[in-house]
Amino acid sequence: MSDPLAGYEKSAEPFSSLTLRWPERPADPAIPRGAEPPTLRSVREAVENGRRLTREEGLYLLAGAPLADLGALAQRARFRRLPERVVTYVIDSNPNYTNVCTVDCHFCAFYRKPGHAEGYTLSIDQVLEHIAKAADWGCTTVLLQGGLNPAIPFSFYPDLVR
Repeated sequence: MSDPLAGYEKSAEPFSSLTLRWPERPADPAIPRGAEPPTLRSVREAVENGRRLTREEGLYLLAGAPLADLGALAQRARFRRLPERVVTYVIDSNPNYTNVCTVDCHFCAFYRKPGHAEGYTLSIDQVLEHIAKAADWGCTTVLLQGGLNPAIPFSFYPDLVR
């Protein structure tokens, strides 16, 4: 069996045991590189000029842009809009009102099919109790999330946020 990492070069930067890269695509955006791909150049120009990205550029960033380049462009865009070197955050809470779900999302290890022994659905009072505890802990944002449970009537959702 061949080594799947054989085509990679170990990075010379710190954490070299954790950072692998292609020799022709350095992990550090400050390292000089060959010709810049046209879409990357277009995105960089959009960031520098404050132009809204095209659909093609957005898809490129989502699916094809090297991660280091994406991070460097994001940093430039951030400093263009917010030049202060201050980062803020919110303390949020994600009460999961149900883990019962009929959708098989590839990324979710949380859900349980209807009828599963580990499935649950919280009442509105239980969700509100969770939110009250979160507020006591300093939470300023609530992100309601849960499975797509066919047993929950539509009225549950507007009643929950009233």
